[in-house]
Amino acid sequence: MPHSGRGLLQNPGAGGRKGTDRLPFLAKVVATMRRYRLLASLLFLLAIATPVAVWGGSVSKNLDVTITAASVVPSESHIIIDNPPTDGSDTLEKAIADIDGDGIPDVVWGYGTGRGGVGGLVWYTAPHSGDLTQAWAKHIIAPSGNFYEHAIAISIVGDGVPDIVASDTDQLVWFKNPRHTGGDPSSAPWPMIVINGSGGCHDMRIADLDGDGLLDVVCSGSTILGVSSFVAFQNSSGPWTIIAPANIGEGVALLDIGSGKGLIHIVGNDNVTGDLSWWENPRETGGNARTETWVRRTIASPGAEGFSIETGILTQTGRMDVVVAQNENGPAGIQWYQAPADPRNGIWTNRMIDSSYLAVHHISVHDMNADGYNDIVVAEQEQAGGAPQISPLHPGIPSRVTIFLNDGTGNFTADVIATTGGQELVIGDMNGRGDLCILSSNHGYYGAANPLEMWVNKTNTTLK
Repeated sequence: MPHSGRGLLQNPGAGGRKGTDRLPFLAKVVATMRRYRLLASLLFLLAIATPVAVWGGSVSKNLDVTITAASVVPSESHIIIDNPPTDGSDTLEKAIADIDGDGIPDVVWGYGTGRGGVGGLVWYTAPHSGDLTQAWAKHIIAPSGNFYEHAIAISIVGDGVPDIVASDTDQLVWFKNPRHTGGDPSSAPWPMIVINGSGGCHDMRIADLDGDGLLDVVCSGSTILGVSSFVAFQNSSGPWTIIAPANIGEGVALLDIGSGKGLIHIVGNDNVTGDLSWWENPRETGGNARTETWVRRTIASPGAEGFSIETGILTQTGRMDVVVAQNENGPAGIQWYQAPADPRNGIWTNRMIDSSYLAVHHISVHDMNADGYNDIVVAEQEQAGGAPQISPLHPGIPSRVTIFLNDGTGNFTADVIATTGGQELVIGDMNGRGDLCILSSNHGYYGAANPLEMWVNKTNTTLK
């Protein structure tokens, strides 16, 4: 969007499978790769050196996704769940959770009104067969509304039934899953509870910040919505309590400093100075998170507030580090700050991963290849590589969807799985075996194609 951007890869269908259908040898090689990585890598190098190398492209080492020169992956690794609304609504918020309780995660998609559409919030039932290439059934949660620009699926009441917390039409709201009262989420109304009627979020995180056993919501600021950051504390009954302990920009994350209290501290860019900072929860020293001052601790001074931010353990120190990427503005690139032994007074060491990345709207930190080390997953929005209605921010480089693979010491190797971009991607285990999949779409604001799509880890499209 003009300030906040938003990935597509067309489903190749039979065309995307042509290479593997005609090349049984390579199909066997790919199958072997899953069992013997080193041997399979050697075999694959031999295979692509033969004349049948017209298959083209490169192989994603951890998703078993093959990318041709046209950025098309085989249908068994990449699926289109649905096409975008026809009224021009931009496609923004996303979440993964088992909405209907059948044991297979479903997906949530939120539409914005930035291009004149009516917006709205929907969810899709994953195929009950477990074959994700089959049709996904669409259900409406809210028929209209500006769902800009972040949502989280989580059980707010703590019974394991996932609800949806979303930024909707300049409000922070909670859609309560009908399953709580025995209803069918595919047909029964989803009651909407307003958490904060005076502001939505560009980014958000959810955790119990005050230690009362109830989940609270941290919201970043939003330039487009014209709102400042806030924390919404859940009460056992009645309205939520809204405070503003930190003045942060458009990205937010939570930090665990290793004291045993968990993810209770806030990370963001100070909206005044631009300093990348973390705000210490008063609970850390026995105080009250709702009433006492959250002390700001500086991580670095990059001089811009428009960062996407995430936290995660990236080395074997066990300390939680901070990952940042350019979002709407600020220094280009994806970089991380290694946590010192003393996070309050020590020096956070800056390490650049790739300085060429721009317009990264969300960062995910997960172990994508099950090697025991957290990797970093990002997508550049459509404006990075250019779209029909905007010139590219980095000419000659497409909008990339990338897994940065971590070797366990904080050194990363880029594994580009698509070159069509994405916005607000989320990660989820779709088969219950720990194979993490990627859900994304372009926002479409600048005319890029923007279906809801998923890259399925290790080509496990049948969840059995």
